[in-house]
Amino acid sequence: MEERTIMNSQNLQSLFPKEYEEFFTKNNLIVSSPHVINRGNVMHLEGIKVRISQKMPTKLYIGVNMRKDDEVHFQTCTQFSHLRHDFEKKMIEAE
Repeated sequence: MEERTIMNSQNLQSLFPKEYEEFFTKNNLIVSSPHVINRGNVMHLEGIKVRISQKMPTKLYIGVNMRKDDEVHFQTCTQFSHLRHDFEKKMIEAE
């Protein structure tokens, strides 16, 4: 069985120094979050809703650049693909 890449900043930085440096150079702030599967409302107990959420062993990284106005615009997000063993960049379409 193929060994999976450990998804933490220290490991990704050592395995992909060029991509990591490029991403952190282009953005003022990086936020990250694991992918989450929400299983929905599983049961109701006397008015209490029970929901199961499961964190996946993958992360999404979003670069944020500061602007002079008060608006926030996201243009790209980056995530590590275990299948390709590389980072994928995705464009976020503006509304």
